[in-house]
Amino acid sequence: MSENENKYEINYWTLYTSPRGRIPRSVFWKLFYLPLTLLSIWAEYSLDSLPLASFLVILLILWPGMVGLIKRLHDIDVSFGRAMAWQAFGMLGFVAIFLGSVI
Repeated sequence: MSENENKYEINYWTLYTSPRGRIPRSVFWKLFYLPLTLLSIWAEYSLDSLPLASFLVILLILWPGMVGLIKRLHDIDVSFGRAMAWQAFGMLGFVAIFLGSVI
């Protein structure tokens, strides 16, 4: 295996759990945004009669989504603190929707 082939091997555990590093746009769309969006839509509609299960699946999706966003923001030279501020801003919508469905 040449050095260039080895360069593109992906460690999926680190990819989804560690906010360190950078990822190209194609990886973000193919391995973060599209799968996590489809999984959240599936959880919302197929687990509709089980709201607790749906909520738990959404929580499990939350961390990899945050990691993907942070890694993409690193690509445009945004610091970790600023990336977390963007994520907190995005979480306001999630909390508002959750509270609206509970109340």
